[in-house]
Amino acid sequence: MSVKVNLFNPRDVKSFDLSIILPVYNECESISEVCRALLQEIDSNKEISVEVIFIDDASSDSSVQIIKSLLWEDCRVYRHLVNLGHQQALLTGLVLSEGRWIGMMDSDGQHPVNEIFKMFYKARESQADLVQGLRISRSTDSYFKKFSARIFYTVMRMIGNSDVIRDASDFRIISHRCKSLLLSSGRPIPFRFSLGKFSISRTFHYFEVNSRIAGKSKYSLRKMNSLAISSIVNFSDKPLRFIAVLGIITSLLSAILLMAIFGFAAAGMTIPGWASLATLISIFGALNLLSLGIIAIYISVSLDNSLASARGVELLHDSRP
Repeated sequence: MSVKVNLFNPRDVKSFDLSIILPVYNECESISEVCRALLQEIDSNKEISVEVIFIDDASSDSSVQIIKSLLWEDCRVYRHLVNLGHQQALLTGLVLSEGRWIGMMDSDGQHPVNEIFKMFYKARESQADLVQGLRISRSTDSYFKKFSARIFYTVMRMIGNSDVIRDASDFRIISHRCKSLLLSSGRPIPFRFSLGKFSISRTFHYFEVNSRIAGKSKYSLRKMNSLAISSIVNFSDKPLRFIAVLGIITSLLSAILLMAIFGFAAAGMTIPGWASLATLISIFGALNLLSLGIIAIYISVSLDNSLASARGVELLHDSRP
């Protein structure tokens, strides 16, 4: 799905107090219960205007039909023509949202619906740009998921993302200003890492994760690996700098080896043909890694510029009425 991103002026008056974005992918067994809980909470919080945005990520089941069958007042349902992933679905919903505050939550029932409203009131009262949901425990996760999550966050911290918050989930409230910063960043996803790069006011909301209503997690090992790779590539240049340093070190070692080869050849201590072959391998191997290192430096500089521009520009004073 191709969505044109429009950067909104923070002065714009939005139609809703709160937009709630729910990505959906083959959740026909749980979506009905989630929707009913959401409708009940909306009815209990009539003092605020709420819009609900479902982003169906090319589901192959009846999830969309179930959503549409319920009685909604301010609800929109969009569909990706191809499966683009959970993070891209959140981004699509973010672009299409019209609320002063935007909430993100899963549609499998693990994120308690009542907590998203508590987070909204906390954001509105404190005027924080971000209220990040933090899991109290991982009691509902399998041993493999707990282990892989621990490794993932450890690696992300090691490669330079010291602001990564362990156990942070895609359960959050962000302000309209924060939305503008994200959309202007160029690399907004995964959100849990891009949000840490902004100089914004933030607070945390601790919640207990519910068990899945039905089905199993859509995050397969392949998708988890894809998320990890995209997180590293988008938000750290340490691997690139490591390649550059490796190329320089290898070049120096190759030069030393080359001098040793010439020394052995001059002393007649080599097998005929070995010296020239070893020389060629050393030279081209060093040049190859050195070239990769130079390319890595250029990419690294480009990434630095991208992360710098991700902080965005905001209007500090406007004398217009």
